[in-house]
Amino acid sequence: MKFWVDNADSKISVKNVFSTLIRRLVLKTKSGLSTSRVDAMIQLSLPGCGPGEKTEEKNFSSISTAKDIGTPASLIGSLGKFSGKIQPTCKGQLISCTYQLNVTGEVDGCACCDGHPFVYTNIEILAPERVLVFQQKFMFLKRSKKKLELLKKNLREKLLLVEELLLETILKNLWLEVKLLRKSLITLHQEILISKHLFQSLLVPVSNISVQQSLLSLSTLNHLKSRKLTWKKTNFCKTKNREF
Repeated sequence: MKFWVDNADSKISVKNVFSTLIRRLVLKTKSGLSTSRVDAMIQLSLPGCGPGEKTEEKNFSSISTAKDIGTPASLIGSLGKFSGKIQPTCKGQLISCTYQLNVTGEVDGCACCDGHPFVYTNIEILAPERVLVFQQKFMFLKRSKKKLELLKKNLREKLLLVEELLLETILKNLWLEVKLLRKSLITLHQEILISKHLFQSLLVPVSNISVQQSLLSLSTLNHLKSRKLTWKKTNFCKTKNREF
């Protein structure tokens, strides 16, 4: 954490700045028991500065090493295997661990009975090992996301290529089918023309034969009739001669 004192807009000197890290721990059990504790984890005293001045930033990494102060004896039985294992960053339905940083400035002068200025800031402490795990998970997820995007891109390109190949194959097959159908239609048309020609060639002789047969039958019938009449006449004459 970084600390500095900004007294640029003030006409009063600041002697010291006191910082206290307070932990507020609330423990609950499933049976309904609960307790809370407020403890001062770390206290720091920083030198102040004169009116219109500003101090340089100072880093305090040790402030993140708030240690566990144990579990109240009244809750050891209810917490079971979790007793004595509460960490500074534990949070959940049964455990709530919050932190507050109180900063108070001691000024060199009269503050008109208002007391020394102070400020309260709520902060959150993350365990370094958990942060590292989160970073590893984040980097893993980030790399996995990139790989997934790359795989999606490759898959889309392959799908487009497959679609183009399929479309080309379908068009080729369709064109072959059209050509075969065209050949079949041409062959069928030729067969129809041949059949028509044969039918016409067969139709004319049949008609001529039928006409000739009809004429022949008529001539034969007339001939037979004439012969019959002649025979009757002959017989009639013979009969008459016999009578006379």
